[in-house]
Amino acid sequence: MSEQSTQVNVERLAEVVERIGDSMISTSETVEILMSSIDQLRQQTAQNHNSVMVLAEAVRALASGQEDVLYRLDQLIGVLHSLAVETDEEADHNT
Repeated sequence: MSEQSTQVNVERLAEVVERIGDSMISTSETVEILMSSIDQLRQQTAQNHNSVMVLAEAVRALASGQEDVLYRLDQLIGVLHSLAVETDEEADHNT
């Protein structure tokens, strides 16, 4: 193999090694960007999870309050019904 041929091969090899190095650097940068994006998505998912849990607790509290209101309304309707019956009975006795 001639010295010129060897020099050409070395230059080609140097170009290939340089391209591989550039590709590795580019790949590393891309992986870092992807890792950052994944971390942001993870944080957003955690925040969304927390928001859903707070909302679920608020709905649970609202439902509990609703049950109490319905129970009290039922009692009030019972009292009003009793008063209406008593009023009707008194009206019947007065006539």
